[in-house]
Amino acid sequence: MLRRKKRKKVELDWKDYVAITIAMFETVFLPMILYIVILFLIALALGFI
Repeated sequence: MLRRKKRKKVELDWKDYVAITIAMFETVFLPMILYIVILFLIALALGFI
């Protein structure tokens, strides 16, 4: 006989939802933020700012 695994329903707290949201924004916006920072540093190095 095969045993079936019982699935426990995991309840998420509000902190979990905040952490998931922050992680989503990090993965989406991090490349854009890094691109802006690099462009700013290049502008500083070349004397545009």
